[in-house]
Amino acid sequence: MLIIATPVDTIAELAKEAIKYAKKGCIITDVGSTKSKLVKEIESFIPNDIYFVGAHPMAGSHKTGVDSACATLFEQNLCIITPTESTNSDAVQTVSDMWQNIGSIIKIMSPEEHDFLISAASHLPHVVAYALVQLASSVENQQGRAIDFAGTGFADVTRIASGSPELWSGILLQNEEMVVSMIDKMNSELTEFKTILEAKDKSALMEKLTHIKQIRDSFRK
Repeated sequence: MLIIATPVDTIAELAKEAIKYAKKGCIITDVGSTKSKLVKEIESFIPNDIYFVGAHPMAGSHKTGVDSACATLFEQNLCIITPTESTNSDAVQTVSDMWQNIGSIIKIMSPEEHDFLISAASHLPHVVAYALVQLASSVENQQGRAIDFAGTGFADVTRIASGSPELWSGILLQNEEMVVSMIDKMNSELTEFKTILEAKDKSALMEKLTHIKQIRDSFRK
């Protein structure tokens, strides 16, 4: 088995190169954060006797490099496997078993389902974090910039803005259509908050905040 763990915009080319040296029956998989375009591209050139299985372990941090390695990184975290109708079922099982053996919880879905859900669960949060840092660094008065007065809440919300620009520019552009759609949905959520605040409607605000808190409190993390 060959696992390609590189930025998403390099995976297809590396897979194409690896195929030249792969033996019959070799399984190629990845850990990329986008799937639809990537899987479609690889399936367009992979030979019948070599198998590709898309995978996305939902684990990691904003840190990079060997010094940031963690032996228990994948334990009790999701790993999404994204086969298509043409994916070899035995290869899917082999990749699933590999991730289960290091502690991951397996979820199988199509590449399109993956990109839709992960655009909201992972890709949009990164855009929001980057935007918050940009905003807080540009809001200022005679006392200084807003970001200079930010506390732990701001640090928690924006931690992922310290992620690799090379990695995240590739991810966002590969899933651009879904991310743009989620930005529109986020704008609608912010507009709803704005409307409630402008109306000074404490009852509606409390109801909304309570509902969201209940959702967050039930989050598996």
